[in-house]
Amino acid sequence: MTDVTMRDRFGSYSMLTGHEGSGRCWWCGGEFPDRRPRRFCSRDCSEAYNGQFVWTIAAGRALRLHPCCADCGVRRQDYHDRLGGRCNLEVHHIDPLNGEDRNHSVKNHPDNLVVLCHDCHMKRHHPEPQPKGPPPVPLFDYAGVSL
Repeated sequence: MTDVTMRDRFGSYSMLTGHEGSGRCWWCGGEFPDRRPRRFCSRDCSEAYNGQFVWTIAAGRALRLHPCCADCGVRRQDYHDRLGGRCNLEVHHIDPLNGEDRNHSVKNHPDNLVVLCHDCHMKRHHPEPQPKGPPPVPLFDYAGVSL
């Protein structure tokens, strides 16, 4: 998806729901209760929109809802990094950003986020290469016994 950046009186934004810049609520598309300039018709719509598309909010929500690594199961209170005892669970995009803006993206949707410990996160980004070709032949094979 190609982001198109636009501007309004509050700053720049990207088209994520299709309601942005329409003069209606960015989340539900409803009309505003008054003529005051705004992006959302209610606090609920603002929280729903930001929870789906704003990285800091979506990632924080994922960490609160899933306090353990999805791959190895290590729990937040059991995992501490070596540099100071901080919890080192991280949020990973299942469908990668591929250069898109992390701050506001449809890829920050909760269904596209998974909580991982640092080690499992690195394995997702840098998987071990699979061996190519046939398996190696044993040096000696006497009567079906390999050394």
